[in-house]
Amino acid sequence: MPYVAAGSGYDRGSYTAPRPIHPSLPRVITVREAARLHSFPDWFRFHPTKWHGFRQVGNALPPYLGQAVAAQVMRSLGARPVRPADGIPLGDAKLLASGMVDAASHFGADRASFPGNRLRARAEDEQRRAA
Repeated sequence: MPYVAAGSGYDRGSYTAPRPIHPSLPRVITVREAARLHSFPDWFRFHPTKWHGFRQVGNALPPYLGQAVAAQVMRSLGARPVRPADGIPLGDAKLLASGMVDAASHFGADRASFPGNRLRARAEDEQRRAA
């Protein structure tokens, strides 16, 4: 059965990138094809870059597997799933497109508590060591 492995950069132990090959065409599969192999619905959106999209698919629990496990847990507990009588309001859809600064401003988070840019911080550390 085909699978998609999530990769990491060379600085974290992976020296080769995973290249999931299409079974019948001379090309690498797309993020959407990988998502379909993992049972994600076509409406599900992934990061636009290939690397991050494949990483999201590879690191995720496939939806049908999650559904099967949850159904078995419910069965073992003797519980029955109940559909809510009313819809659940999702809130402002514009918040989904917020960047870090906009989201922090909206929710009143202190920007000083943000994690720094690891790559930039690493480069600065290397520059300090070299000096």
